[in-house]
Amino acid sequence: MADTTTIQVSREARDHLAQLARERGVTLGKLVEQLASREPTAEQIAERVAAVTVGGMIRDGWGGADLCHALYVATPHLESGGMSIILTAQEDAYPPGFLAVDIDSPGMLGCT
Repeated sequence: MADTTTIQVSREARDHLAQLARERGVTLGKLVEQLASREPTAEQIAERVAAVTVGGMIRDGWGGADLCHALYVATPHLESGGMSIILTAQEDAYPPGFLAVDIDSPGMLGCT
């Protein structure tokens, strides 16, 4: 048997959920699981947005999966703010507007 736990809700909410469960022919626990699985967390939404965005970039010819993922990660997002610096040996591979710096540039990573 799967691990279970108890959640506390008002009697009104419990009665409403119990009625829904009866109408759907499932247990109250199963109903709560079904309802929870339909509502993604903020992290799951962000993962879906990233996957769709990177897929669209690949489709639109921005490059392969690795490059498109790097571009996506380097762009500012509401949840992270700011812009990342892409350290690369191929500065020219990135479109204008991306902060790409040659990893072997003088002074980069302690190099002189």
